[in-house]
Amino acid sequence: MISLKNNKPRQRWTKSQEINGVSTSVTVEEVENGFIIRASKYGSDSTKKNSEYINEEKTYISKINPLKDKTPDEDKDDFTLGNIDATISSILGGLSV
Repeated sequence: MISLKNNKPRQRWTKSQEINGVSTSVTVEEVENGFIIRASKYGSDSTKKNSEYINEEKTYISKINPLKDKTPDEDKDDFTLGNIDATISSILGGLSV
C-alpha cells in the first residue's frame, strides 16, 4: 500500500530572465520520485521588425534537478538560463528554451 503521508516539505526552484521582450523561465519542483521540470519561453523579440509572438512550454520528469546548485537565497540578477539550457539538454535529450 502506498502511504500518502508526506514527511518532508516539497522544494521548488525557479529561474527566469527577459531579454529584448522574450521571457524564458525554468521551474523545478521536487516530487516523491524525482523532479518535474517546466520550461517556458514567451514574448516577441523587440529587436526584430515584425517578430512573431513566441509561446512555448515544455514539461519533463527527471531524476536529476538541473537547478540543484541554486536556492531561493542565491537568486541574483547575473543568472543566465544559458547555463541551465545545456544542463537540461544533457539530462533530457534536448530543450528549446
